[in-house]
Amino acid sequence: MRLFVAICLPPEAKAALDRGIQALKQQGSGSFTSSDNMHLTLAFIGETTRWREAVRAIQAVQAPGFPLTIQSSGQFGGQLIWAGAGLTKELAFLQKQVTKCLELAGFALEKKTFKPHLTLCRRFQPSGEWDKSALNAALGSTTFPVNQIFLMRSDRVNGKLTYTPVAKQILTQQTKED
Repeated sequence: MRLFVAICLPPEAKAALDRGIQALKQQGSGSFTSSDNMHLTLAFIGETTRWREAVRAIQAVQAPGFPLTIQSSGQFGGQLIWAGAGLTKELAFLQKQVTKCLELAGFALEKKTFKPHLTLCRRFQPSGEWDKSALNAALGSTTFPVNQIFLMRSDRVNGKLTYTPVAKQILTQQTKED
């Protein structure tokens, strides 16, 4: 079973990302992410038969909920186009807690810098000069509350990549500072 831990998105965030994808489609071709698959990965576990241990690790995560803002865009290696999420102290804390709980459960995770992003397109081939500002204008800025995380399973079903929640962990309520 191929597993990862993610923040799943509410409809308004998916709608903003869909607008970004439509702007990209007007400028080129590639493998565009389906709305059903949009998420922000916190930790990639990979292939494992230890899904029960992964569930227990996720259920051990203790972190407060927080608002997350999706804004701007970027690219990795020239062909993977993404929308960026601000790396707030709350998001960094949550990602570190997820990593810590998984590692304590014996999962070996990649040691790379966390760069919060949402993949819009893989293997992007612009049909001319790529106008990143058109993508950013289409994305706008969307903020939504993060109050749960999910252990997700990744499968190919009839040639289509499909993500299915295996377990979720509710984050603690935000506290208002006076």
